Amino acid sequence: MYEHFLAAIVNRDFVGLGATLRDDVRLRALVPPGPFALAGPPAVVAQFEQWFGGGRSFEVLSHSAGVVGTRVHARWTVRRTPDAPDASPLTAEQHAFLTADDRVRSIDLLCSGWQDAR
Repeated sequence: MYEHFLAAIVNRDFVGLGATLRDDVRLRALVPPGPFALAGPPAVVAQFEQWFGGGRSFEVLSHSAGVVGTRVHARWTVRRTPDAPDASPLTAEQHAFLTADDRVRSIDLLCSGWQDAR
């Protein structure tokens, strides 16, 4: 199951991402500028689309997943160039710990924030 979640993230397949989430999914995230929480597939998918949708270019630099006890650890590093004509490439890395059965029930995520990739 988590393979589908990770594939949806790195392929920017937001419809597919929604299909991996339970109806009561919860996302807790620590990102610059601070922590937040969301509930439900529409809100969670919209957040990932805000982070990774659009842009003049998008590249997955690395990604991996593995099991830690009863949770899944997934990580991805991406480079994205925003739509603005003079925008420079940005890189971000996220680590997520998932609780899942047939679909993802919770996501606890830590993000580096977008960093200058020059």
